[in-house]
Amino acid sequence: MSKKKYVPQGVYLACDKGTTPTEFKITNNSNSFLFDEPVATNGDIAPNVNILPFGSCSVKNGSPCMPVPTAWQGFEDGIFIGNFAPLLEDSVMPCGVGGKIEIFYSLEEAQAACAEDSGGFWSTLGKVALVVAAVALIVVTGGAAIAAVGAIGAASGALATGVAIASAALEVAGVAITVKALYDYSQDGDEEALFKVADDVVEDLPVLQFSRSKMPNIADNIDEAIEAGHPTVLTREAAEDAIKANRRAALKGTPKAKKGQSLDEYPFASSKEGGAGANVKSVPVKEQSIQGGTMSSFYQKNNIQDGDKFIVEIID
Repeated sequence: MSKKKYVPQGVYLACDKGTTPTEFKITNNSNSFLFDEPVATNGDIAPNVNILPFGSCSVKNGSPCMPVPTAWQGFEDGIFIGNFAPLLEDSVMPCGVGGKIEIFYSLEEAQAACAEDSGGFWSTLGKVALVVAAVALIVVTGGAAIAAVGAIGAASGALATGVAIASAALEVAGVAITVKALYDYSQDGDEEALFKVADDVVEDLPVLQFSRSKMPNIADNIDEAIEAGHPTVLTREAAEDAIKANRRAALKGTPKAKKGQSLDEYPFASSKEGGAGANVKSVPVKEQSIQGGTMSSFYQKNNIQDGDKFIVEIID
């Protein structure tokens, strides 16, 4: 006779591909009891009767769990309760979908096992949320950080509700990041590979540079705007009517510039981020002329069309 513990009513089950432990429902034994509770046998195997769903299934990319019990392994040999053998503390059962179901004597142990074994799609999705935040922190500041929080919230909500978003896309600073692509990218277990995705996203964007030595006042205005929360990643607006509307909205309520000066705004009126709320500063007309030439040359050289993204950077 084994020295291992038997399994009474009131224990819990956890699947290494699921997200939530469940109580083991023992229905196949009404004759043998342990501390007034029926003892589980290898006959307690019916899905949705003995074996309840374990939340979301990582094998199914986060779809609701639909357990497919196969057969208990590691039960007491040579002892029978009716036509069945009693289960032991280390009995396990493979699920036909791909998981492994184990027995735990407390809810805390079962929950810890779910957390420990969640190294598949859903834990990776949590890392994806971090990557989304990393993208925002690398390529933008301020307002875009709010977008990162929103994306993390969306990912967290999907985790909490078990919604399958394997083929969904999270977007921060206008850069779409496919959740499944990141998951596939990280299957070798290298977490740094996920963050490399963020770096690659940044490297793919062209950079519009302004020289502080040539345009000190414009550089200061851009710095002040970024410190106030405006993004460093902008989207080109090519429609003249929209540019004029952005400029009017940005300059509304601002006194006219003095002679030899011009009003500079950031984000630019020629960006979709421009308009009301832009940082406005009076700068020398000469600097604005240099700025206009720099931007025109940049747009042409990099073939920046309406809706295209680019990074703004100040250099010495």
